[in-house]
Amino acid sequence: PAAPSGLIRPQVSAWRRVLAHPLAGWAAAAAAIAFAWISPRGETSFSPSVAENLLRSNANDLIERRFSGLGDFQQAAGTVLWSDSLQQGIMKLTGIPANDPSKAQYQLWIVDPKRDADAPVDGGVFDIPAGNASVTVPISAKLTLSNPKAFVITLEQPGGVVKSKQEKVVALAKNG
Repeated sequence: PAAPSGLIRPQVSAWRRVLAHPLAGWAAAAAAIAFAWISPRGETSFSPSVAENLLRSNANDLIERRFSGLGDFQQAAGTVLWSDSLQQGIMKLTGIPANDPSKAQYQLWIVDPKRDADAPVDGGVFDIPAGNASVTVPISAKLTLSNPKAFVITLEQPGGVVKSKQEKVVALAKNG
């Protein structure tokens, strides 16, 4: 039926057109992952099981690699999950000793074959709390990654470093 004189029919809203787009579901999933990991103050409010479930269900390009301990950290083990399309990932780690953040912190380095091999991407600084047999850590890559070939955990000075001397390599996860 025609609209009564003087009334204007509402047009389809811009949001409805956006939400009908075929990629809207993927965008919503990426937003949900980001929202689950970052609080309004920029702190991590991280739920390991939620993060892993979101990655596994929303990333069609999920990479999974196993960590092996090196040097003085032979007991270190775990897995890394990474998605290029979401630019998100997590590490599930065991056997890494607790650290005193005022003396040293762990730092993740990501080797991206499209970047300089001598300058891996900083994946974030993290701590292992005392008394935790296993921990799940979100990856905080400082640059966009494309098909990482290796993930390396080092022990560095508090706050991490810009370029690691790799004096204390804790664990390595790589292709093959």
